Amino acid sequence: MCLIATNSCGADTFCSPVTVTCPLPTATFNTSINNLAVNFADLTSGNPTSWQWNFGDGSTPSIQASPAHTYAAPGTYTVCLTAVNSCGQDSSCQTITVGCPAPASNFSFQTTGNTTAFTSLSTGGATT
Repeated sequence: MCLIATNSCGADTFCSPVTVTCPLPTATFNTSINNLAVNFADLTSGNPTSWQWNFGDGSTPSIQASPAHTYAAPGTYTVCLTAVNSCGQDSSCQTITVGCPAPASNFSFQTTGNTTAFTSLSTGGATT
C-alpha cells in the first residue's frame, strides 16, 4: 500500500506492506438436556454467518444458530456443528446421552361383590 502526498511544493511517496487477515470461525456449542429434548446453544467465535447441525440420529440437519431437537429414543449420539463465515468453516462434535426415566407402576382397586375396578396410579409417563 502506498500513499502519495502532494502540495504546490512537490510530492512524497510512502509505501508499506499491509497484511489483511480473515479469521476462520471456531465452532463450539453447549447443550441443555431434558429427557429426550435437547437445546443446543452456538458459542462459535469468528462471526459465523451460517450453521449446519447434524444431530447424529439420521434426522434432517438444522441450519438454525441455536436449535432444539427431540430424539425419538434414549441413547448416545454424536452431534456435530459446522459454522461458516466469509473466511471459511470449522466443525466441532460432541457426544451426548439422552434418556428418560422409567415409569413407576402402582395401582389401587375397589372390590364390590365379585367385581373389581382397578385404577392406575403409575407415574413417569406410562403409556401402556
